[in-house]
Amino acid sequence: MPDLVVDESFLLNGSQQPPTTFGTVANGVVPVTLNVPGGQQSLTFVLSASGDSGLIDSATGQHVILSTNAAGTLVTGKTEVGGDTVFTISVNAAGEIVLTDVRGVHELTPGDPNEGISLASGLVTLTVTVTDNSNQQTTATVDVGSHLTFLDDGPLNNSETVSIAVAEDTLAAIAGHQSAGNPDSGSSLTTTAFFTGAQLAGLVIPGADAPVTIGFNSDISGNTGLTQTTLFNGVGTTHDIVWATNGAHEVDGVVSGGPNDGDVAFKIVQTAGVDTIFGTADDVFTFTLLEHVDNGTGDSNTIDLSLAGVFKATDADGDPVIIDAGATVSIQNDVPETTVRRSRLRLRKTRWRRSPGISRRATRIRDRR
Repeated sequence: MPDLVVDESFLLNGSQQPPTTFGTVANGVVPVTLNVPGGQQSLTFVLSASGDSGLIDSATGQHVILSTNAAGTLVTGKTEVGGDTVFTISVNAAGEIVLTDVRGVHELTPGDPNEGISLASGLVTLTVTVTDNSNQQTTATVDVGSHLTFLDDGPLNNSETVSIAVAEDTLAAIAGHQSAGNPDSGSSLTTTAFFTGAQLAGLVIPGADAPVTIGFNSDISGNTGLTQTTLFNGVGTTHDIVWATNGAHEVDGVVSGGPNDGDVAFKIVQTAGVDTIFGTADDVFTFTLLEHVDNGTGDSNTIDLSLAGVFKATDADGDPVIIDAGATVSIQNDVPETTVRRSRLRLRKTRWRRSPGISRRATRIRDRR
């Protein structure tokens, strides 16, 4: 029995990622050695299979159930509830076996997008029957399932982008090192903005084992690319803002060094949507700016924070990809404003009471604020 291999990566919804050695259809002829002294009358090939294949359909999470047609020429693996075709195995009169992959299945080892899975021995068998001219028959049975392999697929980054914007103008005051921001008239930007799980999922090709779930990369570390400059005793010093995880559903940007060492300059928090399940399309990832960052001069100047490496997409059978680009946060600058306070001088004439030696009017100036 030849080994037949198909690759989920090249299904219509697959990622198309290499290697390209295999496709979604594989075929091979079962070798048969015949010794029929009385002459061969017929040679037949019949497939047999039924019951649970042991495979899980990626799209539905349902078991794949095997069935065979009446002629024994076609075995179909279908989802347990919906009856959707996941794969087929056929044989023709020449003994050619054809494996056709239609949908992705779980390969069960998370993290390896090219692993393979086969059917257990004995689940699918092929019976070969030869009949001689005297109507005498001989049969042989060969296992098929263990020679069929389905290669995995996994998510890939694409070239899509998504961005949100916040502004320092509405920052709150922090006693000792930060004054309240100066809101811009007519601006709708605040210190918070959010991505949805669907937006972040759009940054990857999910592959044949779709859908993907979105979460944080627990290994994120190093510099964020942002800095914070502070004045201490009249001297300005600049300090990096670094990545730090805070549990499974929060990633922070933390000031490293200086008088604000350890302060959280910004945070990203994941909350589950109405389905209450983390990782799905209706999740919300809220970015909150808490402290000022260095973003140039001028009230409209901005700096972009790249979120490359912050998020992770994981497909239905556990294969992850770190989202390495596409999501950004634009942070708008705030600048001091000059406030003019006006004082009003009021002149008031006052008539003095007559006193010995004084007979004139006096003018008194009062300063009222």
